[in-house]
Parts: sequence; C-alpha cells; structure tokens
Amino acid sequence: LSKGYLIDFVGMYENLCSDLKKVCNLLNIEYIDLPKKNTTKYRQPYHTFYDDEARQAVETKCAIDIKTFGYKFETQ
Repeated sequence: LSKGYLIDFVGMYENLCSDLKKVCNLLNIEYIDLPKKNTTKYRQPYHTFYDDEARQAVETKCAIDIKTFGYKFETQ
C-alpha cells in the first residue's frame, strides 16, 4: 500500500483464514478456525453474474480498490 494509508495490514476476503491467522499472531491472541456456513456445492464463476453495464458500474465505483489490490474482471 502507498504511504498515504494509516494502516499496517489489509486482510483480503479471498485469504480470510490465513490473513486472520496473521492478525491473531501479530496481536498474540489465539486463532480459532472460522466455521463455514451457508456453503454451496455448485458455484458459478462470479463473472457470470455481471453484464457489461453492471461490470462497468463496479469498475467505476470501486476503481481505487481494483487498482490498489490488483483485481481484474474475468470475462470468461
């Protein structure tokens, strides 16, 4: 992250468990596995839920996060 941020660490949802372990370790507290709830056996790729208009709206609204964290929309 750039020098303009007043934080030491950003946890990512896609790495939730491992990032939470890092935070617990930094804070010297016990890590407890997060329970999995409301899971599904079949998941469609996220990009199938976005049409061009929705994708452009998200890209506009979340441009800073997309750039900062290197996110990209998959098209296929």
